[in-house]
Amino acid sequence: MSDTSAPAHPRRRHPNTAADPATLSREAYVRLQLDRSREMKHEDCSFRARSLLDRLAGAIGPAAFGGLRSILCVGCRNKHELDTAAALGFAEVVGIDLHSLDPRILVMDMHEMSFADGRFDVVLACHSLEHAKDPERAASELRRVAKPGGYIIVEVPIYYGTRGADLWDFESPERVVQLLGDVRALIAEEGPQLDGPQEVARVFAQVPATDA
Repeated sequence: MSDTSAPAHPRRRHPNTAADPATLSREAYVRLQLDRSREMKHEDCSFRARSLLDRLAGAIGPAAFGGLRSILCVGCRNKHELDTAAALGFAEVVGIDLHSLDPRILVMDMHEMSFADGRFDVVLACHSLEHAKDPERAASELRRVAKPGGYIIVEVPIYYGTRGADLWDFESPERVVQLLGDVRALIAEEGPQLDGPQEVARVFAQVPATDA
């Protein structure tokens, strides 16, 4: 998906300059992402999580949303996203990141989560999947830990020019849906980021109610 030698897409604001993830050792990849996460450890992006969860509530209805009890926030960095989910009624709020600033955040890699299959009603990955070393594997983990009948929410920047720890540009919501596998897309859209002109892809997907 990433070709740093290719000319910029006409919609892309900057050329791709991120390293090819395939060339990064596991240690170099973790260091790159950990440095980025620590650099932004106090940033409050909970307004994105609130908007995404409100959209999910609007898509499935308040009764169904009120029945959702557990949520996993992937790459949440700090407590803000977790507090937002708790304020919306989630009884069990868990985060993962490569470092922890809150007891609810487990130090874990999104490529290899230690949770059981079908653990969470909602899996939220807001501006996280573009940081994956292997997006296919990371997306399969998002799908694996979501309950049958549960929901996966993904927001990623698109047409922005990969750089630093931002390794992938998926270019469309359809590509994100494809990565998630056998899910039903409730919403797959692109539009402006809430806090600026950057374009993003947003996907709200439901896992099949029963797994074969």
